[in-house]
Amino acid sequence: MTGGIGPILFLDTDVEGNIPEDKDITSFLYGGDERYRLKQGIVLGISGVRMLKASGFKIRKNYMNKGHSSLLTLELLRKSDMNLDRVRDLCVFTTHTPVKSEHDKFPYDIVQEMMERTVSLSN
Repeated sequence: MTGGIGPILFLDTDVEGNIPEDKDITSFLYGGDERYRLKQGIVLGISGVRMLKASGFKIRKNYMNKGHSSLLTLELLRKSDMNLDRVRDLCVFTTHTPVKSEHDKFPYDIVQEMMERTVSLSN
């Protein structure tokens, strides 16, 4: 509670096996079109949760600043049998820019296309 030292992990999509288009997902934070930004959210949120688990970390709270990592809530919901209260207890959200223009919004067709590859949207 009063400070300490913790690890910093960086996610990089410029790895063998990714198509050239996906190798650039982690190249720029505030660039690209809607697809690029949504892919970044998938990598940071969904893949971030999976990477932390695979690395053996025991996460008690997920801190999200702005919407960049907000898709982690989808992965947490999936892992907790869609228990909204459990996921709410695992997350803290803050923003330093509480204006509408600073928060990404994605057309449903793009979300469905991108997310269907990652998380089943049908039930």
